[in-house]
Amino acid sequence: MGNNNIVRNEYLNLFNALEELGDTIRSSDKLSDNEKADLQSDIETIKSQLGKSTPDNKIIKTAWERIKETIQRFPEFADKISKVIFLIKIFTGEII
Repeated sequence: MGNNNIVRNEYLNLFNALEELGDTIRSSDKLSDNEKADLQSDIETIKSQLGKSTPDNKIIKTAWERIKETIQRFPEFADKISKVIFLIKIFTGEII
């Protein structure tokens, strides 16, 4: 999968949703450059876990909480947040 990431097929939908979220973050004029960089780092952290044979749900949850905390105040992210939450719930079995 793009950017030299290897993603297991069962995680592909989550990976793609994170890619879409990253695109939206990069194009946002509501976030500072520092916020964008931090958010992208957390997205990459989650994506890197998806390449592991046994991803660490704790790392995914922690990174996602930081992302959600920053972007949930902006309505333009609502659809992307909902989609990622749904897919992470499927992936981890937890509501986060």
